[in-house]
Amino acid sequence: APVAPTVSLEAAVIRPVSKAEATQAPAGVVTIASEVGATVAVTFTGTAGSVVKNYTSTGSDGVVLTNDDLLALGEGTVNVAAIATDPAGNVGPAGTNSFVLDSIAPDTPVLALIAGADDPVSESEAIAAGGIVTVTGEAGAAIVVTLTGTSGTVTRGLTGTGTPQPVVLTGPDLVTLGDGTVAVTAVVTDEAGNDSPVGSLPSFTLDTV
Repeated sequence: APVAPTVSLEAAVIRPVSKAEATQAPAGVVTIASEVGATVAVTFTGTAGSVVKNYTSTGSDGVVLTNDDLLALGEGTVNVAAIATDPAGNVGPAGTNSFVLDSIAPDTPVLALIAGADDPVSESEAIAAGGIVTVTGEAGAAIVVTLTGTSGTVTRGLTGTGTPQPVVLTGPDLVTLGDGTVAVTAVVTDEAGNDSPVGSLPSFTLDTV
């Protein structure tokens, strides 16, 4: 009978597993090493249900999941079991592994001008410790805020707290942005690498002169 297949996460996949990683093709979410020519049945068992993938082994193969598969499995722990059957019909023992699936993107970040901000925004307002803009994103997730002005772009990275956080600018940032219209967008990326929709703010006018 064939030996138990070796089940490992695909080399580029980082735990927990994101939607993009789980559905990447042709690499797949897991790599199965098994006897060449054997028929391999790979069973994924999640919190909501199971998915089975069958294929003929080439020795090392990636197993790709679809969006529908992710819905069937559900969020959370996914147990993987692979069994190889050789051309003579001999069935080998199962090779196993598991991973945590986090395929749901964070909510769109919320951007807001601070209360009482003037229009146009002055230099003192723009570089105040409380920021001219606040951003709210998923706690523990990475937030990237991008401000695009008439002369250039400034980015700020924050870790979400689930509550509004100031986006603090400096004097050199204002020089980079330039006077005039400033557009603000933000994206949240969770621990698994899922990106939120882009959050945006109606542009404001910067007047530092």
